[in-house]
Amino acid sequence: MNDSPFMESSPMITLNNTLNKEGELEKILNCTPFLLTRCSRDLRYLYVSKAYATMIGRAPDQVAGEPIVEIMGPQGFETIRPYVETVLRGQLVEYEAEVHFADVGLRHLHVSYVPDRDERNQVIGWIASIIDITERKKSERDQERLEKLVIEQTEELEQGREREEAQIAVAQTQKMEAIGQLTAGIAHDFNNLLTVVSGHIELAMPCIEDERARHSVQKAVEAVETMAGLNRKLLSFARQRELASAVLVLNDRISEVTKLLKGTIGKQIALTTKLGADLWQTHADPVEVDNALLNIVLNARDAMQGGGTLSIETRNVTLNAAAVAREQDAQPGEYVRLSVTDTGHGMSPEVTRRAVEPFFTTKEIGRGTGLGLSIVYGFARQSGGFLTIESEVGKGTTVCIFLPRAALETAAISPSRTEDHVPMGDGEMILVVEDNDDVREVTLGRLESLGYAVLAARSSLEAVEILKGDAPVVLVFSDIMMPGGMTGYDIARWAQTKRPDLKVLLTSGYNEAAGNETEEFDGLKVLRKPYNLARLGYAIREALACRGHCGDLADEFSRRAAKLPSPRPAAFNFKHQRPT
Repeated sequence: MNDSPFMESSPMITLNNTLNKEGELEKILNCTPFLLTRCSRDLRYLYVSKAYATMIGRAPDQVAGEPIVEIMGPQGFETIRPYVETVLRGQLVEYEAEVHFADVGLRHLHVSYVPDRDERNQVIGWIASIIDITERKKSERDQERLEKLVIEQTEELEQGREREEAQIAVAQTQKMEAIGQLTAGIAHDFNNLLTVVSGHIELAMPCIEDERARHSVQKAVEAVETMAGLNRKLLSFARQRELASAVLVLNDRISEVTKLLKGTIGKQIALTTKLGADLWQTHADPVEVDNALLNIVLNARDAMQGGGTLSIETRNVTLNAAAVAREQDAQPGEYVRLSVTDTGHGMSPEVTRRAVEPFFTTKEIGRGTGLGLSIVYGFARQSGGFLTIESEVGKGTTVCIFLPRAALETAAISPSRTEDHVPMGDGEMILVVEDNDDVREVTLGRLESLGYAVLAARSSLEAVEILKGDAPVVLVFSDIMMPGGMTGYDIARWAQTKRPDLKVLLTSGYNEAAGNETEEFDGLKVLRKPYNLARLGYAIREALACRGHCGDLADEFSRRAAKLPSPRPAAFNFKHQRPT
């Protein structure tokens, strides 16, 4: 007698009996990753697994016995028709295809067909084993698109595109689209609120005699300026733009940024600054200076996980031809150098050489994009300077930005612009076009305090009707974004045709309000909200004095005006003139 368990029939009979119990086989089939169907030669479903029915959005008893074309729909059936014809000829079939189902749309499937034969070996239908690979294919397509994008960007760089253009493109990928979408939507309203707050504070200041109260109000004015600056910085992170260069002293920028850095780098890192005395002015975008310093500092912080010392230094340097020989396109001359030194783990020579390459990073996945120093490199080059990196493993790293010294004439102020007063009006009539009631009211009050006669319009259409009358309006001061389908630019177009002598000055709370529209009007610029009384006064005089039809506003002059104390307004009231 054979003692092998495989020869005994009773366990096998028991197993078969178990499988044949009602529902047991179905339970097993439902546990497989396959979607199963059995179909007849007359193109009807004989059986569908629960998983298959779920995929097409039906219950199994709603499918069994039904024509395939009615369940799938004509479009989906036409996709599988050639494979069905093949299996009904007795051949095995395997394929991948996107199949459209009437109830659920497109699904990407991997399908195997096996002929279903009767006892005479005649093909009476087929059995399908299906795997739904829709999500996998979607992931593969996403990966392919990403790889294609990387390849295209790499090819563009390898084909000799200007390095500055590459830096701009790379920098744009770092700017957070989500922040851009969020801030762009609220910027206009936020800046309107700041304009109202600062305007009423300025108008109320002459009525305050108590020095302690005046001091408190002045602090409020400074807070508004700080909020406006923060809003501009946030907007700058979200947009690609041309550098808004200005004459500045790096020490002033560093003093502002370091106030924020102490909380960013943590208590385990000691921050020291050594700012050069009598530092030369340089010509650069102040926002990009802040961003560059922040990028370098964040890299330094990450290199000092166990703590260390971070040193920021500025100084004047004069470089000869030999000193700049290794730097591409760098010119000998006078520069302002900004240096950031850390005592972190340092970099090898190979890593140092590649540190400014786009997407190169030594940080672990999720900790860095490899764009920080690329952006700094691009900013320095675009500003007419360059960047250097010195590093040694185990000792730390020094990153230096060299920005060219500003030409003396760049910082000069026009003789007609003085710093001891804000220019006042002489009764000229200005039409204020603003849909926000609070902003319009405070703007009218400010202009009256500067000596102008004022009219008001709540929309561009209302403004045009006023201008068609005989009111002696010499300048329109209009918000750009207006209700009613007509913007501030439309007013300028209308005036250019109908009132060529009329001056137009625009204002906006959006970061890039001017856009490409400025190309249509020579010299037309925008006074950005929020603005103080000094900026407004200078902007109005600039607009009235410019040639032709324009609203010229010199940015550097506006910045100069921002530093002036607000003039003490004459008595004013809010009973503004309106056309009769």
